[in-house]
Amino acid sequence: MSFTPLVPYQNYQHVLNALPCFVHPVSGALYGIAIEKQSGVRQNLSVYRVRPGSNVRELVHRYVGGVDSQAQIAAGGCVIDRTGALHVWASAIPVGQPPITQTGFVGGFWEPIPGGDEPWWACPQSTTDRESSVTVLRDPH
Repeated sequence: MSFTPLVPYQNYQHVLNALPCFVHPVSGALYGIAIEKQSGVRQNLSVYRVRPGSNVRELVHRYVGGVDSQAQIAAGGCVIDRTGALHVWASAIPVGQPPITQTGFVGGFWEPIPGGDEPWWACPQSTTDRESSVTVLRDPH
C-alpha cells in the first residue's frame, strides 16, 4: 500500500499534521486540513476538498502563519455548515489581540466563509424530541 502526499511539497520544511474532517452530506465532497510549514512563522493551515469520484485535492482556503496568525498555525479542523459556509477552527495567536495564554496560542476560529459548498438544509434533522446527548463543559472559574 502506497502513501500519497496531498500536494507536491518540494519547497516545504515539513507537514505537521493532516487529517480528514468532514464529508458533505449532499455533494459528497471530503474536506480536510493540513498544517504545512514553509519557513519561519509560515506554518499554514490549508483546507482541501476531494470531490466524489476524484483523487485530486483542491485547495479551498489557506490561513497563513504570520498573516492570519501572529505566528505559526499549530492545528485545526473544518466543517461545512447547513448554509454551505466553511468553518475553520485552529490553534493560533490572534492578530491584533493581547495574549491570553503564556505562549499566546489559543483555540479559536476565523469568520465563516460563505459559499464553501452546497447548502444542505434538505437533509433530515433529528426525528426525536429527546434532549441532546452532548455534554457541555463549563469553566468552573
